Amino acid sequence: MSLKNISGLKREDFQAEVQGKQTDLFILRNNKGCEVAITNYGGALVAIMVPDRDGKMACINFPTVVAAMTLYNSVPKNRKPSADKIPLYQTREQYLAKAKEIYDWGVENLFNKQTGRIADSRHGQHEPAWKTHVYNQATFIGASVLLYKATGDKKYLDNAILATEYIVNGM
Repeated sequence: MSLKNISGLKREDFQAEVQGKQTDLFILRNNKGCEVAITNYGGALVAIMVPDRDGKMACINFPTVVAAMTLYNSVPKNRKPSADKIPLYQTREQYLAKAKEIYDWGVENLFNKQTGRIADSRHGQHEPAWKTHVYNQATFIGASVLLYKATGDKKYLDNAILATEYIVNGM
């Protein structure tokens, strides 16, 4: 049974045995409303939820995609996967896969596919907070362009154009 957390992640989704070691999800919270989700599988940071000055969570999904794509572009192309039981580093392919996973979640949960508008946040299964900020639009556009450049998949470019049009026409 999962404990409630802001990010909506389920602990049981992270519990498995990998190379004889048990993996898990850990949620860390402070008394200011901040929440961090980490897994012991490779020491991965899975989610960061930090309230703004009004107590609302800020959207950090697309800056995380930008960070993963920056690492993807920085890692040598011939890097082999870590042979360690708990990986000490990631390959380009692993960074790209994580960027796509986070991006896809963001598109499914924060992106209006008709207008190009990016929601500011979403808490668990509740409706997204559709307060619009240029920052969220811009980081989504940046994440989309980086994924397009890496994959050539036109859906990323189409999303970037739609989000840009929303800024030009709707903000």
